[in-house]
Amino acid sequence: FEKWVDDSGIEIVISILVPYATYLFGDRMHVSGVIAVIACSMYMSRKSSTYMTPGVRLQTAAVWDALTFVLNGMVFVLIGLQLPYVMKQIHTVSHPTLLKYGIGFSLAMIAIRMLWVFGETYLSYALQRWVQKIEAAAPSPAVTFILGWGGMRGVLSLAAAVSLPYTLPGGALFAQRSMIIYLTFCLIFATLVLQGLTMPALIRLLGLAGVDNSRAE
Repeated sequence: FEKWVDDSGIEIVISILVPYATYLFGDRMHVSGVIAVIACSMYMSRKSSTYMTPGVRLQTAAVWDALTFVLNGMVFVLIGLQLPYVMKQIHTVSHPTLLKYGIGFSLAMIAIRMLWVFGETYLSYALQRWVQKIEAAAPSPAVTFILGWGGMRGVLSLAAAVSLPYTLPGGALFAQRSMIIYLTFCLIFATLVLQGLTMPALIRLLGLAGVDNSRAE
């Protein structure tokens, strides 16, 4: 539809309304509305250059940056208020055990992220170099490590966890829903706070500070 619209205000409003329509459509189709919105957003982002002019894309990016900041803050506040209720629902598990679960789950996810980034990066390099015969530059281990360490989880992970139903199709309670939300909180804390705060020191330690070129970015 946006291909035939040439007004920046209308195009921006459409870009805001489409995710809501996608969620309602996905929910009506009895699939995850959150995953549907994520897929739709990724598709729109990749294809935006085909139906938006550069000027409109700049305006849209500015609007979405501000809107995303506000929505992220609201989501974290509202979900944070839900955490005490989540903890009450898993009161049968002791606090030391919950702490072990949270640490173990976070470490496992960080390790999987690192393995994925290194594996995908070097596999892509090998395919370019040996299969496609492209003279590609070898990946930098330091840069690849920073990319893996910067895989911070946020609102999307939390939204996906909270979107889980309270009951299963048969009517039984989803017993592990609160545990999944708790583990997601732990992962967000570990990645946003711990990894985020250590990022500047790691960049300096790996000798990547002060590099000013498009490749580093």
